[in-house]
Amino acid sequence: MKALWRLTLCFLLLGIAKSAVFVYQDIRLTSASAGWIMTKGRIVGLADVNNPPMKGKFKSDQIVEYEFDVGNQTYSGTAISFSRRTAWYLNEVKSLISELKSMPSLPIYYDPLSPSNSVLKPGGSNRDNIWFFCSQIFFIILLAMLILADFKKRKQV
Repeated sequence: MKALWRLTLCFLLLGIAKSAVFVYQDIRLTSASAGWIMTKGRIVGLADVNNPPMKGKFKSDQIVEYEFDVGNQTYSGTAISFSRRTAWYLNEVKSLISELKSMPSLPIYYDPLSPSNSVLKPGGSNRDNIWFFCSQIFFIILLAMLILADFKKRKQV
């Protein structure tokens, strides 16, 4: 039973560490993208709002696909905002799509050092990312409390 606890703890901590790395990257990109270069691009694909993939929700990379040219190279992207990677609800997606369709040309912001990093809405708030990161810390504390309670219970028996 002790080995099962250790294995479970290892998998949980690995998952938390992986999530923390993604959140850290999003926080870093949110700050960095505020100073990126703007170029004009074009929409390649839009989500089908009549067929949501997840019960009325869309992942942020499923909503829009765009292309843009830098020099003689064409790049593509799907990032809308680094500060918002959570699921988008159907009404939000419909609003965003109508906003994108109404633009005569699509403004795209890209990293001049690595143009494959691009976003439609640069900068922004890290509120969602910070809350997610804090929830992981609280989850680790809860996990530690459960493990300590289990070990204390075993010592009493």
